[in-house]
Amino acid sequence: MFYSDGKVGVVLSAHGTKLVAEIVRAAADELNITHGSTLFAGIKASSFRKLR
Repeated sequence: MFYSDGKVGVVLSAHGTKLVAEIVRAAADELNITHGSTLFAGIKASSFRKLR
């Protein structure tokens, strides 16, 4: 997890692939997301961008 401009970055790892998601800090606090939490993510294909 990392913090940036009032948002929280979450690094998701699945089968050796890492994805980075950004959520608002209030949501992370409300959902009690901490380092090592198990999360399930839904990905909206139109907002997906590949980083090099």
